[in-house]
Amino acid sequence: MIFSQLIKKKVFYWLLVIVYMSFIFYISSLPGTHLITKISIYDKILHVVEFFILAALLYKCFDIADNKALRENRYFLAITITIIYAISDEFHQSFVPGRVADLNDIIADAFGASLILAFKLLRNLKKMSLVQKVHKKQ
Repeated sequence: MIFSQLIKKKVFYWLLVIVYMSFIFYISSLPGTHLITKISIYDKILHVVEFFILAALLYKCFDIADNKALRENRYFLAITITIIYAISDEFHQSFVPGRVADLNDIIADAFGASLILAFKLLRNLKKMSLVQKVHKKQ
């Protein structure tokens, strides 16, 4: 029963990754005239958020993997795959009418992917703080 739930959880997260990547592909396929974001800074913020979400989903998939090497390298794998997908997304956009491949978008995407490391740092700081509180009480 527990094994079955774990398999369902893994399948669920990988399906989320596939659906989310498909969503990004769909949005990237829209011609430039259909885009809502015309102001550059908002566009970059959207890129950061969009690719942070993808990196977080990939992180979760690797975090629950059976393979120890995948779990140990989950941050590296999530960020690397996300950046590779960002590059392929910009390449894809170069073929869409009214769209162009933009290096600044890739930079924003990579920054968004890398934000999962900031969450790791915050989590580690929180753990250290809790450990210090426990030691002070003793």
